[in-house]
Amino acid sequence: MRTPKEKSLTGTLAFVIVALILVSMPSNARAMLVALSPDRLLSGSDAIIVGVITSRVETGRSLDVTIRVERILMGAVGARTVDLSVGPYIPGANPPDAFPTEGTRVFVALRGSQDEGWRLASDLNAVAMVENGHVTALHHPTEIGIDDERWSPDDYVLAYDQFYRVHLTWFDRVSEWLRNLFN
Repeated sequence: MRTPKEKSLTGTLAFVIVALILVSMPSNARAMLVALSPDRLLSGSDAIIVGVITSRVETGRSLDVTIRVERILMGAVGARTVDLSVGPYIPGANPPDAFPTEGTRVFVALRGSQDEGWRLASDLNAVAMVENGHVTALHHPTEIGIDDERWSPDDYVLAYDQFYRVHLTWFDRVSEWLRNLFN
């Protein structure tokens, strides 16, 4: 017969072994967050657009938006609108607030294609607001650090604004100027 102390030690040891086995096993339920530097996010995108959010619906399981495309800065987007759906990063959690309100003009980095569907190029800092001809702020900005590198929200805004300004044609610049003049 074992003593209470031996029983306690055996139970503790069994718990530790089971915990180690569970931690070491791969799990499909683990959430993985995609976070990239500003340069990697831009270069790794399949398309980058500027448009206006025309619909924003939170279903409880996802956040669904429709963006009316005004400009395609990179890639091929074969439609005048892009539909995006962002689900929870953690099973059972609410979807992230990945997009600002309807009517907001946005700069969005995308992965995918027209045929397979579009998704955000990164889980963090892939959506920024455009005002007065400039990328002015990120929607829900997050400072990101990977290994010894760190990127502040300002780093993303600066990189996105430079990318945006470089990819505007002469006609786009005049259109921006007129839009700002009448706003």
